[in-house]
Amino acid sequence: MVKTKLTILTLLFLGSFAFSAHAGVMFLPGESSGNTSTGSSQKQPEEKCRAEGYTLTKCQAGYRLTNPCPYHRWYYKSCCSEDYAFSKEDCVKAGLRASRDTCGGFYKCL
Repeated sequence: MVKTKLTILTLLFLGSFAFSAHAGVMFLPGESSGNTSTGSSQKQPEEKCRAEGYTLTKCQAGYRLTNPCPYHRWYYKSCCSEDYAFSKEDCVKAGLRASRDTCGGFYKCL
């Protein structure tokens, strides 16, 4: 019984060792070799956001941030009035109609 348990533990150990020996980092063709420096072709997420016009991190009172940067959740492209906070469907469900104009893809319910 003890020999069987020892054999099972040994096999589990060797199996996990064999798995970890084959696990490794693979690089896709044309990709960087893992260099995280801010070289000419690779920018940090914050830099990418600012370069594409996502520069806002807060709005004045009565407005909210809209159009978030896809690379970093702290940067936005615009501020919209808090009235523009609904989808067309939200307005219809509330028995109202959506405004013709939008702000950041959101509507004002009328």
